[in-house]
Amino acid sequence: MGSDGASVMVGRKTGVATQLKTVNPELINIHCVAHRLALASAQATDNIPYLRKFKDIMQQLFRFYQNSAVRMSGLKEIEAVFGGVSLKLKEISDTRWLSHEMAVTAVRRCLPSLITSLEREAADRNDATAAGLATFCKDPRFLCTISMLSDVLPHLCRLSKVFQKAQVDFTLVDPMVSSTQMTLLRMMENPGEFFSDLPNQIESLKEFGIRGGENDITAFKEGVFQKYLDNVVNNLHERFPDNNILEALTIFDPELMDKGDPTFYEAVHFQKLQVLAGHFKSITCYETVKEEFLSFRFLLAKEMMLDLTFQESLLKVATMEDLYPSLARYAQIALVLPMSTADCERSFSTMNRVKTNLRNRLSQNILNSLMTISIEGQSLGEFDFDSCVKYFGQIKRRKISS
Repeated sequence: MGSDGASVMVGRKTGVATQLKTVNPELINIHCVAHRLALASAQATDNIPYLRKFKDIMQQLFRFYQNSAVRMSGLKEIEAVFGGVSLKLKEISDTRWLSHEMAVTAVRRCLPSLITSLEREAADRNDATAAGLATFCKDPRFLCTISMLSDVLPHLCRLSKVFQKAQVDFTLVDPMVSSTQMTLLRMMENPGEFFSDLPNQIESLKEFGIRGGENDITAFKEGVFQKYLDNVVNNLHERFPDNNILEALTIFDPELMDKGDPTFYEAVHFQKLQVLAGHFKSITCYETVKEEFLSFRFLLAKEMMLDLTFQESLLKVATMEDLYPSLARYAQIALVLPMSTADCERSFSTMNRVKTNLRNRLSQNILNSLMTISIEGQSLGEFDFDSCVKYFGQIKRRKISS
């Protein structure tokens, strides 16, 4: 069972998974990897006061311009004068997994225009909110935070995009998370492109009221930068603990089998079989599946799967019920493990796009049809509108008034 990790789903006493396990003790409860990554990233700022305030300010910036067409128009005019690309500020939301990077990128690219716009709003309209936001944006810590997140968030977003795919290879989850952790740890000693360029950025933005120097950068690095990266790395470690069942299912991975001597890792393989047999007791006992594997490992190493991926290997094994009934059942289970619930989340997003406030009277059947078209249908470029119109006309005789 895959879930978003909410307490109602995974609670120890009355959670859905707990109750289902009373019916089927062999149930595997998997917390969506994309949700885990989002939680690890979002909660990294919880014990850093300035970063919590930074998130609030980013929200205020978005609402300040989003709620006023006049302010947005003024910002675009200033961007045009500065010769920059006209960018729309993005809303930061912990439930929208890629929103943080897009919001930070937009602010970084239009920061001079943003400060100028806020100062003009404060001067021309005596807007206290604009004056306060301008003061915060001119704080060197704000620029340091923007630069830090511009270096860190792309690595987390790339990982998130992989985890949001329809088919996530669970053998790659731990290596990819570990690789991201190592990248962030190296960043502590050797900051990324944007943070390393902070002195030049501060110098170029002095005319817009940003004042700072090496002392400010050093203080930020010690008070925020190091703590934030530590939090992200530790959260990734805590949110992605080892799962012995998933680890045991890697027994079907051809890359973990010695081609020259399939018996080389025998002790490790037998240990994985013990884990699987101990959990899936309704399938078979350890001795039976061990006998199957003694024959199967030579086929895995030498004849069938030398050039196959892990997923392809599972598909092959899943069809061998006559030769290896127990191993085939294990492979079938591995193929349907829901590592990510991103598809479900996309359905909710689609529903919000289709059923807007102005279309709140849509019936259930029509809403379901429109969502199916949006999710599963062809793109506009591929859709055959002529055939659709002809089919619609053939369904029922319609009288078209002139």
